[in-house]
Formats: sequence, C-alpha cells, structure tokens
Amino acid sequence: MKTDTALDDILKPIAGLVLVVPGVILLIAASATWRGYVLSILWGWFMVPAFGLPGLTVPLAIGLALVIGFLTERSAKKKEDFDWGIAIAQLIFSPAIALLIGWIVTRFM
Repeated sequence: MKTDTALDDILKPIAGLVLVVPGVILLIAASATWRGYVLSILWGWFMVPAFGLPGLTVPLAIGLALVIGFLTERSAKKKEDFDWGIAIAQLIFSPAIALLIGWIVTRFM
C-alpha cells in the first residue's frame, strides 16, 4: 500500500503538468494570433493612409507583433507576485482596448 501512495505522490504533479503545459501553449498561441489580428487592423487604419505603407496580412502582423514583443520584453515579476488572472486579462483586454480606442479615433478622421 505504501508504494501506491508514493507513486500517486509522483504522478499527481505530472498529471497536472500534462493539463497545464498544453493550456499555456494554447494561450500563448491564441494571444499571439489576437495581437497580430489587432495589429493588422490598426496598421491598416493608421499606417497605410498616413505613410502610404502596404497593409499587413494577419500572419505577417503576428510575426511582427512577436518580434516587437521579443525586443521590448518586460522583466518578469517575482513568482509570488504573479497572478494568472491578471496576466490572462492583459493578454485579452490590452489589444481589445487598443482596437476600441483606434476605432474611436478613426471616427474622427
């Protein structure tokens, strides 16, 4: 019986990782896609008319957003200060707020 408990103690954290790791990867991919989509829209609204630049496709905007994010990476907070809820909300709502403000600005153009 003791070996079953020891095995359970080993397998429980691994089982949790099996669920968490794909979820985090999916969240990162969805966030990159969302940010790329928003960037392509904002680019089309502001950069194309202002500077005569070509529009960005969503895949190109995703790549550009990833490069910009990589180059402007912020320092990570301490592990005990990290809040998954706030992090996920920022991933979703930061681009959404930028898109909303951009849309409002286009109403005055």
